[in-house]
Amino acid sequence: MFITRLVLLCGMALSAVVAFNATANTVENLYIESVPVADQQAAARSEAATAGMAPVLVRISGSSTVVLNSDIQRAIKNAVRYLTKFSYQKTPLAADSIAEGPQPLPYSLELQFRKPAILDLLRSSNEPIWAEDRPATLVWLVVDDLAGRRLPLGDDETELRQIVEASAARRGLPLVWPVYDLQEQATLNLGSLWAADPAAIALASQRYDVSGTLLGRLLGTSDGKWRVAWEYNFSGTSTYWDSECKMLADCINGPIDAVAELLSSRYALISTDQGNVATVKIVGVSSFEDYGTLLFYFKQLIAVSDVALSSIKGDVFEFTLGLTANRTKLEELISLNKRLVPVATVEGSDETISDNSLVYQWR
Repeated sequence: MFITRLVLLCGMALSAVVAFNATANTVENLYIESVPVADQQAAARSEAATAGMAPVLVRISGSSTVVLNSDIQRAIKNAVRYLTKFSYQKTPLAADSIAEGPQPLPYSLELQFRKPAILDLLRSSNEPIWAEDRPATLVWLVVDDLAGRRLPLGDDETELRQIVEASAARRGLPLVWPVYDLQEQATLNLGSLWAADPAAIALASQRYDVSGTLLGRLLGTSDGKWRVAWEYNFSGTSTYWDSECKMLADCINGPIDAVAELLSSRYALISTDQGNVATVKIVGVSSFEDYGTLLFYFKQLIAVSDVALSSIKGDVFEFTLGLTANRTKLEELISLNKRLVPVATVEGSDETISDNSLVYQWR
């Protein structure tokens, strides 16, 4: 009976297409980069591929130092070999295109790099890989300039938000913006936000399913410059930056880069081919869809090289996972998924984690 059910489940999982809902945000377009070009000739395309591959590698690895690796540098020189497709778009002419000054190049070349080739390159170069499922960051921004103190929420603040979002997209960092409705305004006023009141900000942030919060306080000075103070809270630790700049984007890119580096240092993985094995028991699996979802999830974890269903006891499914990292890294990656809640025992059973299994409740 068990063998029959196991075979049936495996067959169903292979044919099922299941959406997986997790706390981590799946970041799209990590392998795509757009580069301005002068023409559609092969030489310009090759040069653009070289320019576009570096930021892709930084996004996928989570590390800005990846481009210093000599193996990576050699690969970048032959970037066209890593392309899967490309397309051209004409650059729109600005309304004031007759104005003096440098004009934009006439074309934008969208480059899509081959995911397997990029991942193989990072592995062979002993560089980290940061999976597409990444923890989201809640962004609190408060501006104080000649127009007054405010949150950049209205249509007139679209440009500022676009600067932040473009910087985050450059590093593959998913962001969440607060709605700042009446509920939030009751617990967090502008004065408390400008004062960086930790208790008020933490209370207002509880409603969002994020892993960290980034607070930016932007002060516009009378000479047209910006003074910006940043605070990033993650896992009980706070990190601070401050800067002064003429162009607001210059004050934003640095903290966004730092947050990406901090998160990737925790969640990115350097494949070690250690051959470790972990046993994971999932309680509450009640359907073929649940099983298919879990199988797909474990297979796409960057710390997992192999997945096998070992046993089924009621609604408890036991998986054996082959690992390319240690058990701690596996637990950190699974912690991003709020549908898997760690438990100490299997309810209604005397089975515990004494056998060194990881046990989770599926919800």
